[in-house]
Amino acid sequence: MKNTKRQSGFTLIEATVYLALFGVIFSGIIAAAYLILETSGKNHARAMMQEEGEFLMAKINLAVSCSKSSHINDPQTLMVTAWDGATSTIAAAGGNLVRIVGAHGAELNNGNTLVDSLSFAVVGSENGVAGIEYRFDLVSRSPGGANLISRFGSTAYIRK
Repeated sequence: MKNTKRQSGFTLIEATVYLALFGVIFSGIIAAAYLILETSGKNHARAMMQEEGEFLMAKINLAVSCSKSSHINDPQTLMVTAWDGATSTIAAAGGNLVRIVGAHGAELNNGNTLVDSLSFAVVGSENGVAGIEYRFDLVSRSPGGANLISRFGSTAYIRK
């Protein structure tokens, strides 16, 4: 007599294959999620660095455009004289962009970025200094530890 009873369920080989496929799919999902999070962190750090660079450029532009005169002591130090006679100095010190007015100095950049390769150059005219050309690099770290470097620069003109 034949046994007509059917057995239902998975064999051991089928269960092993399903578990292996599940492991491959799950590891791909984890790798994709990690890449998305790391890319998001880098993009956030780049956006923050772009805002920081634009802020520093605006500070330099304001100092130069509202000045009566400007001169460069060395390629990394800019001295500006305001219309009221007050002088201020903009320079790089210890990885920071510093503005010194009288005896008081203030760091212009935040602690997450470092200023590197700051340089100033005179843009001349027939009557003397017409403006100041400046360039600097900002260096920051992404949340994953990668170094991010952005170059900024512009020319600020003295209003007459």
